[in-house]
Amino acid sequence: MDATDGALLEEIRGGFGSVGALYEAVRLKAALQEARRLSQRVNQYLNEKEPWRTVQTDPQTAATTVYATLQAIDWLKLLWAPILPHSSERLHQYLGYTEPLFGQLDTTAVADDRGSHLVLRYEHGRASGVWQAQTLAAGQLLRKPAPLFAKLDPAVVLGEADG
Repeated sequence: MDATDGALLEEIRGGFGSVGALYEAVRLKAALQEARRLSQRVNQYLNEKEPWRTVQTDPQTAATTVYATLQAIDWLKLLWAPILPHSSERLHQYLGYTEPLFGQLDTTAVADDRGSHLVLRYEHGRASGVWQAQTLAAGQLLRKPAPLFAKLDPAVVLGEADG
């Protein structure tokens, strides 16, 4: 790894402290902004390193770039997990993990004096996720990914903004 790779991973690793502190303070908007900034930083790194080009001339450097990117994504999935648990769980599976991140996730309707609400619950018996930067095993087999989010129709977005 070169200095750029190491700097990226240190910056993302730091998110466990910064984003975690914001979640603990229930500063959710700020936590999301920081997680988004870190996610954008990984995109910037990947665009700068261009492994799709360097693979032609320096396959080892390209492989290191791809590994550092996957490691950063593995950590980002945890930073996003409190807000996007289902997407984080799917990403966890795409990264080749066999044990669930949270255990069994379940959405249940509950009622109180203000009406019916959906509540996210989970059985943590087989949960493997912890709030810390762990090393993605080199050579870990990845699963075939699919989009984590559906593309929104611009008309729907505009309708929501107006309404």
